[in-house]
Amino acid sequence: MARPYIVVVGDRPLRVRQFDVLVLGGGIAGLTAAIAAARRWRVGLLTKATFDDTATFLAQGGIAAAMSPADSPELHFEDTVNAGAGLCDEAAVRVLVTEGPDRVRELMQICPHFDKVDGEIVLGKEGAHSVARVVHAGGDATGSEVSSALAEAARTGSRVQLFEDEFAVDLLTIDGRCVGTLSYDPHGDDLWLNHAMVTILATG
Repeated sequence: MARPYIVVVGDRPLRVRQFDVLVLGGGIAGLTAAIAAARRWRVGLLTKATFDDTATFLAQGGIAAAMSPADSPELHFEDTVNAGAGLCDEAAVRVLVTEGPDRVRELMQICPHFDKVDGEIVLGKEGAHSVARVVHAGGDATGSEVSSALAEAARTGSRVQLFEDEFAVDLLTIDGRCVGTLSYDPHGDDLWLNHAMVTILATG
């Protein structure tokens, strides 16, 4: 019978790490946040599996952003809200459509495999989009292309400390404020106390 818990803590000794920023999650959100934060702070990133075992890596769809002269953030907003049929958080949609083009351009600096023809980015028209605005990398391999590029950038081009196959067991709080996590490394059978001034949950 499977155990209903990950690890028994009991009176086991804890190993300690210290970060300014701790990111939980190894997909596009976690990797992007970690790389950006590492420009100024000491950053650690924990992912419970490997970087090729995330929802991002498996994603086959493209990324929608108003990148063409025929498009605009306002039109993207209207399409998104209409498709959402009353379920959208409009403030969140506004951030998505306004910041989306710049975030995609940043990804293009890291991931060289976005689909282009004659040097121009290819935009697809999908779903409820009224104009072509969906970018892909490697056709239907967008997730794996972007994820692999971000993981490589984090490993070799940033100061992020990466911890794969390490499970965050619990958030640590003091007076209602998160101050890090307790994590378990099954390879060394170690429990880690990860102190951080800021903890970012990017677990999907």
